[in-house]
Amino acid sequence: MIAKKISPFLNRYRKGYPCGIIYIGLMGVLILSIVGVVFAQEKEKAKKSLIQEVSGEVSAISKDFIAIVYKRDAQRGSEEEIGLPLAKDVRLEHKKSLDEINVGDIVSVQLEEYVDEDESGKKVNKRRAKIVSFIRAAAKAPEAKILDSGALKEAEE
Repeated sequence: MIAKKISPFLNRYRKGYPCGIIYIGLMGVLILSIVGVVFAQEKEKAKKSLIQEVSGEVSAISKDFIAIVYKRDAQRGSEEEIGLPLAKDVRLEHKKSLDEINVGDIVSVQLEEYVDEDESGKKVNKRRAKIVSFIRAAAKAPEAKILDSGALKEAEE
């Protein structure tokens, strides 16, 4: 069917009219450029992500999750905490494994924020930790011993 539409142009070319071949070439370039634009737009949609950084105290950690208290207000008695799933390719800095990071340690986390689609097709904002940098260990609480009289005495070591 397409060959029947194109064949008059080819016949003109054979008779000395180069317009058919030029027309076919221009149509091919136009189609390829439209396809290229569509693929570029889809790549852009897939690539849009934002890298942010948050620092604070580790309040929970597991092999695939980390929670960080990043803001405390002692006067109000409030805290702001963020829970982040760890990316499969998470990178650790200043430690060799996640097992070395404990609750109370101070860390800095670079997180990637991106848009994903759920099962129903709705766009959902998601976050995941990409880089976890260990800053310092948790401050140790002073040990105290209870005397027979019930008073507290600091441990002497």
